[in-house]
Amino acid sequence: MKTAMRYMHILPVCLFFLIITSTGVRAETVTEPSPTVKLKQQVRGEVKNQVKNLKNESKQAAVDRINENLARLNDRKTQHMEQVLAHLVTIVERVKEKAQEAQVDGKNTTLIDSAIVSAEEAIVTAQAAVDVQSQKVYSVDTTDELKVRQAAKEVIKSMRADLAATQELVMLAKKATHAAAKALRLVMGLGNKYGLITPTISL
Repeated sequence: MKTAMRYMHILPVCLFFLIITSTGVRAETVTEPSPTVKLKQQVRGEVKNQVKNLKNESKQAAVDRINENLARLNDRKTQHMEQVLAHLVTIVERVKEKAQEAQVDGKNTTLIDSAIVSAEEAIVTAQAAVDVQSQKVYSVDTTDELKVRQAAKEVIKSMRADLAATQELVMLAKKATHAAAKALRLVMGLGNKYGLITPTISL
C-alpha cells in the first residue's frame, strides 16, 4: 500500500506527458490541401455567396442543396475513377513484368508490347480527363431568379454528360488493359506459368 501511494503523485505527470505526445502525433498527420483543392474550395465558396443574392430564401436553400449534391456526386465519381485507373496501372505493370519473363524464355512479345503501349496511352488519356473533371465546379445559374428551376435542370444535365464522357475514357482504358492481359495469355497459351489475373474492375 505504501509503495502504491509513493507513486501516486507521478501519475498526473505521466498522463500530461501522454496527452501532449498523442496531441503532437495527431498534429503531424494533418496535411495541407493541394493548390487545386484550395482553388476548388474557393470557387465553391464564391458560388455559395452568389446564391445569397437570391431574394427568395426557399430558393436559396434549394439551390444550395443542389450545388452541394452536385459537388459531392462529382467528387465521389471522380475519386472512384481515380481508384480504377490506379488499379489498371498496377495490372499493366504486372503484364509488363510477365512479358519480360516471357521474352527471357524466348517468346515473341511483339503483340504484348504493342498492347501495353495502347493500354498505357489510354490510361494517360483517361487520367487527364479525370483530373480535369475532378476540378470542375457545377452550380445553378442564379442570374435570373425566375429561371432558377430551368438553370438547375441544365447544370444537372451538363454534369451528367461530362461524367459520362469521362467515364467512357476510363472504360476505354479498362478495355485496353484487358487487351494487354489477353495478348499475354495468347502468347503464353493459358498463362498459368506467368500467374496472370484477368482484370475485373467495375465502374
